[in-house]
Amino acid sequence: MNRACIIAVAVVGLWAVAAPAGYYGVWAADDTGQIHLLDPEDATPLASFDPGLSHPIYAMTQVDEEVWVAGAPGGMVTVLDLDGNVVGERHIEHVSSRITAIAQAENELWVGADRTVTRHTMNGDYLGPQWQTAGDVAGLACTPGRTWIADSLSPCLVGLAPYPSTPGGQARYISEAPITGLTAMHRYVGNPADTDPPLPPILTYVGMWVAHGAGDISVLPEWDDPATTLPNGLGVEITALADVIAHRDPRCPYDVDLDDFALLKNNFGRTGVWGGWAEGDFNDDGAVDLDDFALLKRCFWDQCAVPEPATAALLALAAPILRRRRGGI
Repeated sequence: MNRACIIAVAVVGLWAVAAPAGYYGVWAADDTGQIHLLDPEDATPLASFDPGLSHPIYAMTQVDEEVWVAGAPGGMVTVLDLDGNVVGERHIEHVSSRITAIAQAENELWVGADRTVTRHTMNGDYLGPQWQTAGDVAGLACTPGRTWIADSLSPCLVGLAPYPSTPGGQARYISEAPITGLTAMHRYVGNPADTDPPLPPILTYVGMWVAHGAGDISVLPEWDDPATTLPNGLGVEITALADVIAHRDPRCPYDVDLDDFALLKNNFGRTGVWGGWAEGDFNDDGAVDLDDFALLKRCFWDQCAVPEPATAALLALAAPILRRRRGGI
């Protein structure tokens, strides 16, 4: 089974992304409607794709296993899967003009259009106005304790605190270059204790990226830390940014099936294994044991692809393994 990754696993300082399908990293839209995958360590371009939209992209945000892309007129957002395919559309209620900023704030969706930031349910239903800006809203990002707003006429970000906030936040100067997009950045740090079904992986906030058109990208680790920069290696104007992360265990391929349980069964009990997934060592620790069984079970849950007949077959395959374990083999 091909486990090639776009970016390596994050626990050792890299970012966790998935196996054969899906783009994980930072999505950067340009002024031609293309979307580029950037390495979250140094903004190196890794891949590009064209979602085939008929409008520019001014804002993006990840919602579960989808990325919502804004730029169409009339308050519409286009929904992409993590392979960059269009899978639907959503209308954001009470927004009649082109959306230029969008971010998920816990269980709400914050949307910027013209000079107003509004709050919505995750279905797009209107909850109320939140903030007025002097220029058009150029970006939104939600971080622990603050919601950040970028104004097209200001070199500063406004951080509203506490979250969610009434008007009246703090401003932080970024650069004289206009802000054209921003995103909160997160890092995969591990998995919670086993539950059935498993909980999503644990993520931690590590800062923000701020785009300045065709200029360098500003990196803000924390509120009081000085900003650094990363080069814009695309050579084009960045119009939107989105941190796209795995909402599942990043060690799990997309195409887990009962053949993988056969790999586990046939190799169970072996040590000194260096073939990885192809030899049943799913967690790459050199041994095929119940830890690999637990990981494979998690992967099945994550992809929600275990109908009842398959569940019975899965248990049938697992039974010899569990019997061998009880017998001390």
